[in-house]
Parts: sequence; C-alpha cells; structure tokens
Amino acid sequence: MKKLILLTHQYPFNQSEAFLETEIPFLSQVFDEIHIFPINISKSSARPTRELPSNASIHFLNDFDQKGTLKRGKRIVSALFDTQCMKWLSQELPFFKKHGMKGYINALNWISIAKVVKDSIKKELQLELGETIIYSYWQNPGALGAVMLKEHIRIPVVSRAHGGDLYLERYNPAYIPFQFNVIHKLNQLFLISQNGYDYLYEKDQTVGSILEISRLGTLNKNIKATFSDDNILRIVTCSYMVPVKRLHLLLEALKLVDFPVEWRHIGGGPLENELKEKAKSLPSNSKVRFLGNLSNTEVLENYQKEAADLFINVSESEGIPVSIMEAFSCGIPVMATDVGGTSELVDNSSGKLIEKDIKPEKLAKYLTEYRNLTSIEKQKRSTSAFTIWNSRYNAELNYRDFSTRLENILENANESQQQKVYLR
Repeated sequence: MKKLILLTHQYPFNQSEAFLETEIPFLSQVFDEIHIFPINISKSSARPTRELPSNASIHFLNDFDQKGTLKRGKRIVSALFDTQCMKWLSQELPFFKKHGMKGYINALNWISIAKVVKDSIKKELQLELGETIIYSYWQNPGALGAVMLKEHIRIPVVSRAHGGDLYLERYNPAYIPFQFNVIHKLNQLFLISQNGYDYLYEKDQTVGSILEISRLGTLNKNIKATFSDDNILRIVTCSYMVPVKRLHLLLEALKLVDFPVEWRHIGGGPLENELKEKAKSLPSNSKVRFLGNLSNTEVLENYQKEAADLFINVSESEGIPVSIMEAFSCGIPVMATDVGGTSELVDNSSGKLIEKDIKPEKLAKYLTEYRNLTSIEKQKRSTSAFTIWNSRYNAELNYRDFSTRLENILENANESQQQKVYLR
C-alpha cells in the first residue's frame, strides 16, 4: 500500500493551485491513497471546486476556528512551550535576527503553523514506515511541519518550490523563514525552473544533491488558437490581479497605440475594480474585456473559440508561468518580461522577451512592431511556441515522470530503512 500525503495551500478548494488539477491524476495512478491537507482553509469555509480522483481524500488542520482562521495566539503559545519548535527557532536565529523583530515574528508564525500541520497529520493518519511519503506543493510552513514530523517518524519528505516560496527579493524584509534549514532536511526539493535551481545553488552549494528540476506542465487536447484576420490585434493576459503582475503597464501602453486592439484578461483579484475603472479611460481604438476566473479547461476553450494573436505577461517577478505554458500549448506567441524562469520559455523565436523594468512607451513600441510582422513571421512564432511546450512542458511527460520519481524516493527510503534495521 503506497500512500501520498499532499500538503497544499487551499487545493482543491476555491481557485487556488489550479495546476494541481492536471498533476493529481498522474499521482493517483502511482499511489494507492492520496491524503490532501489544505493548510490555509478551514472545513467550515471550504467549498469544493475541483473533482478529485476516487483514491484521494481531504483532511483539515485541527486548529482552525469557526471563522476559518488559525487561532494565532493559541498556536504561538503552544509552539513556545514545545521543545522541538524551540530547537528549530534556535537553529534559525542567525537568519531571522538580521531582520529584527519582524524577522522573529515571521519565524515564530511559521513554526507555530508547522506544529499544527505536524500534529494534524499525526492525529488524522496512521503513518506506516515504508508506505508513506509526504509531498509539500510549496516550500512553506507545510514543508517545515513535514520535516519536523520526519524527525519523529522516519518517512521521506519532498517539496516543490515555485516563485513566491523561493525568491527572497519578493519580501520586505527579504526573508523566507527556515528556507535552508528545511531544504537540508528534505529527501528532495523539486524546482520548477533552472532559474530557481541556480538561485538556491548559488546561495548554498551544499544542497546540490537535494535539488532537482521537475518542470510543471499543461495538457492540450489538440486545441489550436487562431490569429485575427480583420486587422485588429487581439491580446490575452491570464493572471491574478495583484500589483506584482503590473497589469497597469499594459493599460498605459494601450493608451499610446494608434491601431485597433482588443485585450481580454482572464483572472480576478484585489485590483480588479481599480483596473476596470482605469480601463474606462482608454481611447476608442482599444477595448478591454475582463472575463474573471476560469478553470484550466475554460481557458483553453476560450483560446479555441476566440482569436488570440499574442499573450502578454509583464510581471515584476515569476517562478515560471503556467499561463505561458497554456498559451504555448495552443500555439499563441508570448511577449513577457525577463524575470524568474520566463526566459526558459520565451525567446524571440516564440514571441519576445522584454526587459523587466519596461515603460509603457517601450511596451507600446513592441506591440506596434509585433502587429506589423507578416503573417508568415507570426506563424513561425506560433509553431516555435508549440514546439517548446511539447518538448519541455507537456504534462503527460512531466507529471508521469514526476510521479514515478516520488515512487522511487519512497522505495529507496524503505530499502535504506531496512538496511539500518539490519545493521543494528
């Protein structure tokens, strides 16, 4: 009996981690049981939004209140009186003390959540040695809780790291609690991009044997986008509407172009109302539609039904955007900022890689240049986009390989454990 404990943010609830919809069917083919712990949602507030494989079940943390938030005071006090938590805090001291009281508070908050994760898994499940592996989808307090559990019960623990859970520069202060202390305790940390791998390796080369690249992927059932044939440039964006995505840059650029443009945005978020209000000031030649949150399937269906000439991503920071993979799988060329692992996807053969600190005037210039390309040049970029997706980001290949990799880690850990017992 092979069991997988999957620690998520909120999946399978709300719109969180939509890309796990694609990955989990492959995991379910390798593991007999999948136990999902969404660590940032309560049972009372959870509303199922995604179907799960028949061998997957959901478990909730044991320390949420009825409003759906963790009881911070209770869990922090509990952590402060826990020997294991205090040991981890003392090991982390050289890192968080550089950031003063804010660093200490961040570390304390993480360790208290991690303890809840650890205790919840122990309470909810019977953990059999040699049969169970823990997989944290994020390098977050869930991963910390998993390696804390590993100190008591010798089960293998792996994690992914994406972008927000990886790059210190995204935070003020520039600190991710327990980052390398956790990595050293993992059996494997899977980075979704070469950029992420290089970032960690440059900071600590001793973790080289723990790091491994395992790219995300998307599915495509022969869906092919079409180009416009009416002299209108139709552009698409797909992202959460938050400051780091810098959608306002695109709005400002559209004010500067003098040809017909139709922009449709997929996704919601905190800045939705603000961006909609700003969009009202666009000139008559530029039109915008906000489509709201769509499932992965609905995104691909949209690309099939409506013409899409160019996908745009002007983020300030990224891991490696799944949204670009989806666009590539449909043959949509992409114009994107050179941040995170984006350059592993986008180049001048598949669209255009643009500078991180781009100004609206320069973006408007690039849009004009792209619009003036010949149909043959645009088709070459479309073909290249699909080829890159098929060779590097095809979910059928990537997730099948990743699931087998987890199975091998479990089997190798079991063999190692048996050898230790024998040597005693």
